[in-house]
Amino acid sequence: MPIADRYNAFISYRHSKKDNAIAKEIQTSLEHFKIPAKIKKKTGIKRFDRIFRDKEELPITSDLDNEIEAALKVSDYLIVICSTRTSESVWVKREIETFLKYHSKKNIFTVLVDGEPDEVIPDVLLHDTVTRKLADGTIVEQEEIIEPLSCDYRMSIRQARNEELPRLAASMLGCAYDELMRRRRQYRIHRAIAAISATACILGVFIAYLLWSMANIRKNYDQALLNQSRYFATESGYYLEKGDRVTAVWLALAGLPTKGNERPLSTETVNALTNALGTYIAPGSASFTPVWTYDSHSDPIKFDIDRENKLLASLDNRYFLSVWDLKTHELKRTLASSGGIRDFAFDSDNRLVIIGADGMKTYDPNSLDLLWETTFDNNYTQFSTTKLSVSSKKPLAVYNGNDEIILLNTETGKIVRELASEDFSGTVSSGSIISLMAVDGLRINDDGTKVVITVNDLSAASADTTNALYLYDIEKDKLTKIYNFAPDSYFLTGNYTPDNKIIIATLDDISNSSLTIGGRGLLTNNTIHVYLFSSSGEEIWDCPLTYVSTSLTTKVFAFDFTDENGGTVPGIVAFYSDQCAFIDASDGSVLKIFDLTSPVISVYGIGSYLRPITRNGCYLAIPTNLADSTIVSDPYFIDNVDASKLVQNDNDSLSFIIKSKDSSSLIEYNNEFYGNSFVRYDNMPDDSALRDYLICDNLFCGLYDDLTLRAFDLDKEKELWRKDIDADSAYDISLLGVSSDNSSIFYVNDTLSDSKKSGVFRIDLSDGDIDKLDIEHNPYNIPKFVLSNDILYYNILDSSDFPNERYYTASYDITNKKTTKTRCFKDGSGKLSEYDELYPSPDGKYIISINNDSFNNAAVRVLINTESKETFGNQMYSADDLIAWEEDSSGFAQEYGATIKLFDISGEETASFNTEGKNAIAMQWHNNMLDVLFEGGDLIRYSADGNIIDKICLGDAPDSSISSWTFDYSDKYITINNKYEFYLISQEDFRLIGTGTRLLGVYHDKDRLICQSSTPDGLNGIGYFPIKSIDELIQDAKDYLKDARMTEEFKAQYGITMSDDISKSDSNIDDE
Repeated sequence: MPIADRYNAFISYRHSKKDNAIAKEIQTSLEHFKIPAKIKKKTGIKRFDRIFRDKEELPITSDLDNEIEAALKVSDYLIVICSTRTSESVWVKREIETFLKYHSKKNIFTVLVDGEPDEVIPDVLLHDTVTRKLADGTIVEQEEIIEPLSCDYRMSIRQARNEELPRLAASMLGCAYDELMRRRRQYRIHRAIAAISATACILGVFIAYLLWSMANIRKNYDQALLNQSRYFATESGYYLEKGDRVTAVWLALAGLPTKGNERPLSTETVNALTNALGTYIAPGSASFTPVWTYDSHSDPIKFDIDRENKLLASLDNRYFLSVWDLKTHELKRTLASSGGIRDFAFDSDNRLVIIGADGMKTYDPNSLDLLWETTFDNNYTQFSTTKLSVSSKKPLAVYNGNDEIILLNTETGKIVRELASEDFSGTVSSGSIISLMAVDGLRINDDGTKVVITVNDLSAASADTTNALYLYDIEKDKLTKIYNFAPDSYFLTGNYTPDNKIIIATLDDISNSSLTIGGRGLLTNNTIHVYLFSSSGEEIWDCPLTYVSTSLTTKVFAFDFTDENGGTVPGIVAFYSDQCAFIDASDGSVLKIFDLTSPVISVYGIGSYLRPITRNGCYLAIPTNLADSTIVSDPYFIDNVDASKLVQNDNDSLSFIIKSKDSSSLIEYNNEFYGNSFVRYDNMPDDSALRDYLICDNLFCGLYDDLTLRAFDLDKEKELWRKDIDADSAYDISLLGVSSDNSSIFYVNDTLSDSKKSGVFRIDLSDGDIDKLDIEHNPYNIPKFVLSNDILYYNILDSSDFPNERYYTASYDITNKKTTKTRCFKDGSGKLSEYDELYPSPDGKYIISINNDSFNNAAVRVLINTESKETFGNQMYSADDLIAWEEDSSGFAQEYGATIKLFDISGEETASFNTEGKNAIAMQWHNNMLDVLFEGGDLIRYSADGNIIDKICLGDAPDSSISSWTFDYSDKYITINNKYEFYLISQEDFRLIGTGTRLLGVYHDKDRLICQSSTPDGLNGIGYFPIKSIDELIQDAKDYLKDARMTEEFKAQYGITMSDDISKSDSNIDDE
């Protein structure tokens, strides 16, 4: 490697371990030695930047001597590391000799590693030839003993570094040792002061950082809680969609700030809670809505309703029986039995009858106290084969054990009859029924006089399985085999007719059923047979029904049909797979077959309709009039329905208890569920249907189908006046609006049968007096009127000079009763129509008329300047495209297909809005921002230049086909409404906080949502919902949940740590 031009010092040492360590220490310490600033300035030396140490600087080469000599030559000082073995080193001696060729011994310093100085310092450095001048003036050269500068490194390295190294540095700097030490002390003091200052600054920065970090941590923590709350809101909606309203309320509640659950407020969670509680659902809004979830210990395998519609009993797959009060949803008791409960039923007197592995028990339906029990004599029943059937009119029950079928009195617990193996017509000579005859069906009729038993006969008489049908006559104590089915047939279901005939359904070949393998369906044709037997057991007819088998679920029952002449046709109904057959009960002929979208799980007869519930969650209405083939299907329930039970409530509403394969709980649906805070105006009319209405301040004005117009004071809650309207129909009347001083309302009567009836009318709100306005128009062709800022706008077509027609836009000032007309298209370039949709600007200077040319399948937007009489027209995408004026009348937004464009008052396009390819269904300007509701449920807020400010999803796609959507703004809320459903939005953060139904308007002074309602008896009415605060919603949630609890597993799954919930306990299980 090349030799540098200059070195501060050359370190010479013997290459032993100890000497090498000291040499390295000297080199490193000098190169990092801090020279005080004043000494730097005095000496000009800023640092010892190059210290030569041969092990570091020189490789081992053949020309080593020359490289060392070159380095020694350019080194200012020689530092010799002296130890007891230094004298053994030839290199140290030669390096000293070479250095002295170019420098004096004053430039040589020694460092003592061990030993004494006179023993370890090379002799050449202890003597020097000096020139002396004698007293007589003679000059002589003589050898004298010298003492070279030595640094003592025989002490600890740390001490030597602090005390001895500065001696070496001072000599190399040419300054006094004391001066150097003094400067270093000053430097250390200054450095300490600087360090303290820096520490103080760092501490201050650290404290500031700590505070910032804590604020950031809190902010991030709050954001995490907010994100968790939004997740809870999403999950709440998911559970509500699945019918689990209880869990939906719990999750929404967990996302709101409550005691022990401090977190930021999430408007998404507020909306989730209002939806979960149905806070703003008006009475009569929905058909069947989930209202409660009954959660037992495990998946239900059977459930039933008592005969008084008060109790729900559910047997789960752990063989516990849970019993709830249907009115309070309270779990009254959970019953267990040694070996598990096999089956249960409610008898004719509503007693709860339970059959267990070792006996039977009966409980009082009110107290659920044990009434009696019987114990089996080691004849344990089997889980898979045990069947229990009870009479609805007599206290009789029949069940099968291992060795016999037993008829029992449910009132006393006494056995009435035991059917043993030998009783089965001699078919079985010995052994048990279960061992040779598997009981497929066991059913007692309502009268308690007949028992139908269907078995698979594996008797010694035949090697094949034979399905046999037995009839036991209780009164005659007679058991008869009445039918042998085909060997490969499969018993599906059975039932009784009202006159005790027997209906049986079987499948031809169970092995020929459709299969699903690897997601691929293998569909096969099969045949079911519907048999009708007389009450004594004779076969009347067999009706074969061939179909593509997709499900074994089958229902058969008797039901009367109506023929084309209104006559009654006794019939049998069969639901099988995804079909329904109407069968003539007299001869077994098929009258009609319906194709369904899904297998039927249960069927209820309501009026003249069959109301089945299908596996895919639909509620069907199948007409029993043979001339009507229209089926109505409403998707009310959760998918994958497994079973259902009907409940008739005290308030005449209906409930269905639904079991789905997708849920381990039972879900109750009700057709009269609505928000609990709804207040009905008692004095509002309910004897007629509301057709149109206006709300102005505290007054509600309604037009009813009995052709009356009625005013109602919302504060005093009383009717002010009622006026009859002279018209042919309520559909001829349209309410136009209210005057700006709220003194009058205006309506149009479009009755064409009498010109005296038709026209525009004013009603005085104080007393209901009616005056007809003298407005120029064609009395036999009433135009479309629009009221805005006390001006009535409409179009006029003048055909007096036909075929030369004149088009006018007219405005009638309701204050001075003056009409002003503006002629349009004088040059014949366009036309207007009396039926055009009109959009006057807020200042009244401009009118937009939308002309629909149905003959040419085109629409034209006409912009009219009422002052300059100028008219501008352009082609529209559709006559249904929306128009919204800016609040200052400087321009308007127009929907054009899947885009929205902004135009100025000259009709020039100034901006285009990004609609994300969606069609708008409503839009409104507010505070210089455009709010647009799109198909699919998105609400987007735009700035005036077309940029998106904010966006929220309102949930399901709003329906615009039935009624148009309108916006209503107050200081705190925005409502978007189409009379059937509405959305409530917070003005503060533009977030959805609630949805509801049947909103008529908002009474802003009292924060009330005015809604229409209907009662179960079909009466209409008006009422209101108070807009709920957060605290009120939380209290409503707690009132709704009552004693319902979340499981610890559920809380752990969602990380819920609410202090006011209680985990579920099994302490209410009774093992009797």
